[in-house]
Amino acid sequence: MSIVVVDKSRGRFREVRRFGVAHTEAEADALYTQAREWIRRYAGQQTIDFGGVAVASENEVDMLVSRIDGVSINGTQLLLNRIYDSVGFNRIKDDMLRHLVVARISQPLSKLVTTSYLRSYFKEDIDLSRIYRYMDKLYNNLSVSTCEACCTESV
Repeated sequence: MSIVVVDKSRGRFREVRRFGVAHTEAEADALYTQAREWIRRYAGQQTIDFGGVAVASENEVDMLVSRIDGVSINGTQLLLNRIYDSVGFNRIKDDMLRHLVVARISQPLSKLVTTSYLRSYFKEDIDLSRIYRYMDKLYNNLSVSTCEACCTESV
């Protein structure tokens, strides 16, 4: 059994360092340990010393991971939802408006990327054409409201 460190970059494998050939399981373990230590130093990654804290076994970790239904990264959304409510926008009973405001503030990207962002991080499947229709509806309502406010003020 040969122990070799390989790097995969730009779709290609490149041999970085060869540690030797093991003839027994004990030799393989020793070479493997050398290789891991070399990778740790070579990659420049920092390791955390937990000071003797018991580490979970692989079976315990697998069991814990198997119980996870999904992961949602929503810290930003939780904060922005509180701000949205404190500003008073929550009086507008429109989930689409909330999703768009929160998504566009936290990730000010295109409307197309906004749909992907909402789908990936918040499991909200909003079609791009629905966003465009909604924006048109907002614009038309805002224009009518602004026009009515201007016309009534000048009278």
